[in-house]
Amino acid sequence: MNQSTTSHSSNGEVRSSLRSQVEPMADAVAERADRALATSISVANDAIDAAHDAVGRLGDGASEALQRASVQAGRLARLGIDKARGAGHEVRYRIERAGDQTVGYIRHEPVKSIAIAAAVGAGLAVLVALLARPRR
Repeated sequence: MNQSTTSHSSNGEVRSSLRSQVEPMADAVAERADRALATSISVANDAIDAAHDAVGRLGDGASEALQRASVQAGRLARLGIDKARGAGHEVRYRIERAGDQTVGYIRHEPVKSIAIAAAVGAGLAVLVALLARPRR
């Protein structure tokens, strides 16, 4: 196996490793966006139900105004849902882009990347050791 093939293989492994670390973060962000979306839908449905109930209680004179308010609440809920969904997609895109940039940096600066990774690992080991020490 020549050096070029080895380089491509290790770059693929690094990319795969980074992608496997980044994807759970992106999935977690998407899950939070989905939960926010579900909450927005629930709130919008509650508002619509409340407006509908109010329409029934107030009679015909106010029903038209309340129906307009109910429609407006529905529009606002859909707008909030769309924005939450868009934010989730944007976060996922940015995380994937950061992963790709990291792979590019590792490819162009492998020695420096290893040194940085070792320093971060040592720092985390010291932090864990300090936190795991029994307190007096």
